[in-house]
Amino acid sequence: MSAGAISARAAALRAVVRMEWRSAVRDRRALLSALVFPLLGPVLVGVMFTGLARTYASDGAPTLTVRGAEHAPGLMAWLRGQGLELQTAPADADLQVRDGRLDVLVDVPADFAARFRAGRPATVHLVADFARPKSAAERRRARHLLQAYSSGLASTRLLARGVHPSVVTPLAVDEVDLATPQQHSANLLNVVPLFVIMACFIGGMQVAIDATAGERERGSVEALLLNPIPRADIAAGKWVVTVAFSLISALLTLVLSVVSMNLAPLEELGVQGGLGAAQVALIAALVLPLAPLASAAQLFVGTFARSFKEAQTWLSLLLFVPMIPGFVMNVAPIQPKLWMYAVPALSQQLLVTSALRGEVPGPLAAALGVVGCLLLAALALWGTGRMLQREQIIFSGQ
Repeated sequence: MSAGAISARAAALRAVVRMEWRSAVRDRRALLSALVFPLLGPVLVGVMFTGLARTYASDGAPTLTVRGAEHAPGLMAWLRGQGLELQTAPADADLQVRDGRLDVLVDVPADFAARFRAGRPATVHLVADFARPKSAAERRRARHLLQAYSSGLASTRLLARGVHPSVVTPLAVDEVDLATPQQHSANLLNVVPLFVIMACFIGGMQVAIDATAGERERGSVEALLLNPIPRADIAAGKWVVTVAFSLISALLTLVLSVVSMNLAPLEELGVQGGLGAAQVALIAALVLPLAPLASAAQLFVGTFARSFKEAQTWLSLLLFVPMIPGFVMNVAPIQPKLWMYAVPALSQQLLVTSALRGEVPGPLAAALGVVGCLLLAALALWGTGRMLQREQIIFSGQ
């Protein structure tokens, strides 16, 4: 191809890009699609982390509501020695537990002292709504305290009988945690890349629909296709604008999510430092290759669809595709294989998970993630150009 022909095609491509860009920025649905999710996603991240911190973290002033404290003065004294503030249970304590106004109630039966003096197991009831996640932290703390008290009493009774407590503990289990604090934090922070991946698909969706099925319904596609511009260049121009909206949405989601996390009390969840600048840049480099693929796939489906509503239906279903690997990895963790890094969406999940754990992804794995996305994007874009060559594409009813 001569230099003049290349220059002419480049000029035609720029003309298509300018036309599609003007159309996209004037479309309120496209702007809302690209900007609303980057605003809502980070807000959800901040609310989620703040809610988790309030649910599972201690507030520094532990209290325990007890009913029947007079039946176990020794236990009450021991609990106070552990720094707990004991509160007398109200008359409607069971109702308050059921309604969620009270997380945990320790109920000491009237026969506690008699059973204790007789050397029989003395029962203590731990009353809570086990289906309410909010009570999990308080329930766990109360159970551990009572178990510690029970173990101490058992050791004292054995020593009083001349038996060393180690006799009844033939096996000592010592847990050795090889995970770093960053690897523990990755389990919580992994939700941020999922939002960024979703933004790659949501940001350009309305642009892709309007540039394909929308133009068919308006009848403007006929005037566009009558121009002496190669159909592949028309598809490429629409793709460039769709990719731009997708990238803007993904980058906004990533940046605002990091800002939202910095405002959340991550330290109370054991997350130290959150995401640093280097990790944010690495996540962007690993996830953003999905944007060209998402845009090309959406244009292909939108061109195939016969109406705006049909395109919306199909592209809404397409949004579930990048979510599948994340759900599978959370439900059934997999051991990564090299071929998995060539599968879009799955590759990004594996690479980002490694990056969050502080492990630098191998160059081959990262290259496969990029190449897999670009090859499928090129294939979808080629298919869009081929469909634009069909005469039937002009008529939305066919």
